[in-house]
Amino acid sequence: IKYDIIISTTFFQEINIVKTKIFSLIIAIIMITAVLSSCSDGWKGYYETDLEKFVTVKNYKDVVVYVGKYTEEVTDKEIDEYITGKLKENNERVTVTDRASKKGDYADIAYTVNVGDKVWDALSTTSITLLVDGTDISDHLRGLTEMLVGRKAGDKFEFTTVFPENYVNPAVENSSELAGKNVTFKVTVNSIIELVTPELTDKIVAEKLSKTAKTIDEYKAEVKEILVADKKESNALNIRKDIWYKVVNDAEVINYPKAPLSEYKDQMLKEVEYNASLYGMTVKEYIAALNITEKELDEQVEEIAKSMLKDTLVMYYIAKAENITVSDEEYANGLTEYYESYKDEFATVEEFENNFGKDQIMQAVLNNKVVEYIYSVSAVAKA
Repeated sequence: IKYDIIISTTFFQEINIVKTKIFSLIIAIIMITAVLSSCSDGWKGYYETDLEKFVTVKNYKDVVVYVGKYTEEVTDKEIDEYITGKLKENNERVTVTDRASKKGDYADIAYTVNVGDKVWDALSTTSITLLVDGTDISDHLRGLTEMLVGRKAGDKFEFTTVFPENYVNPAVENSSELAGKNVTFKVTVNSIIELVTPELTDKIVAEKLSKTAKTIDEYKAEVKEILVADKKESNALNIRKDIWYKVVNDAEVINYPKAPLSEYKDQMLKEVEYNASLYGMTVKEYIAALNITEKELDEQVEEIAKSMLKDTLVMYYIAKAENITVSDEEYANGLTEYYESYKDEFATVEEFENNFGKDQIMQAVLNNKVVEYIYSVSAVAKA
C-alpha cells in the first residue's frame, strides 16, 4: 500500500505529503477497513455501534483556527528560486578535460568490488555517476566520493571500507557474506562531468521555460501567478489540516474497540514482514537492523494503530451525527480524482479500484466530506 497522506495527530510530520490534492486519503489508503464483526466490548462496526461508547468528540462545530501564518504573498526571492530550479532542469552536461575534478562535479567511474581475492561481479560496474565529495551515497561508502576530488579521466585508485554488520542487498545473491567485512573498491575514473546551468535570457525563456512567455519579465509574471496558485492550494489544505488536528486533539477515546485495533496492528505487522522480505530478512533480522527490539516494535505499532483508529472513530462519529453519506455520483467522482494521482502506477480506473478496494475508496470520499463539513462550520481567524 502506498502512503500518500495521513492526518494522524502523532505521526503526520513523519509522512511525506506527495500529492496534496488527495487530502481525503487520510486513513482509507493506509489501512484496510476494520473488521465489522461483533466483539466482547460491544463493537459491531462503525455503522452498527453507538460510537459514543468509544469516543467523545467534544467540539467539531465553530472550531476557531488562526491562519495569519499562511499568506499568498510571493516574494522576489521565491520567484528567483523557482526560476533557478527550472534553469537547473536544463543543465548541460559538459565533460571536463582541462582540470582535475572539484567538489560539485560528477565523476563517471568503473569499479570492481573485492573481498580478499574474490571479486563480487554483481556489485561491480563499468559505469556509475557519483557526485564528487557528495552525500548521495551510503554512509559506509561516503569516503569513496571524497577520494574523487582532484581526479582526472583515466586515474585509478583503491578504496577500502567496512560494510555494516547488518548489510544485505536483496538483488545480490549471498550478499550477507559481506556483512562486517573489509571491502575494497578498485576504481577507474572514466570521465569528469560539470553541470552548467544556462543563464536566464529571453531566448531560454521562449525555448525552454515557457510555452507563452517570450521575455524574462513576462516569465517572471507567469511564475508569480503559478506560485500564488500553489500557495492558495497549499493554504487551503493546511487550514483544513489545522481544523482536523484541533477536532481530533480535543476528542477523547473512551475505549479502543478490539476488532479494528487488532486489524490495524495486523496490517502494519504485515507491512513490516513485507519490508523485511525485500531485503531477504526475517522480521527479527529486519528489526535488529533498525536497532529496535521486538518490544519496542510492538509498542510503536500499538501507538500508531491507536492514533489512526482515533482519527477513524472521530470521522465516523461526525458522519453519523450529521448524517453525512456518499452518493454513487460522489463516489465515482472521488474515484476518478484519486486515480488521476496514480496514473503512472495503474493502467485503468478499474485496476486502481481493485487494488485499494471499493470500501477504502468510499471511506476516503466520506472522510473528505466530513473534513469539508467541519471546515464549513468553523471560524477562520486571521490573527
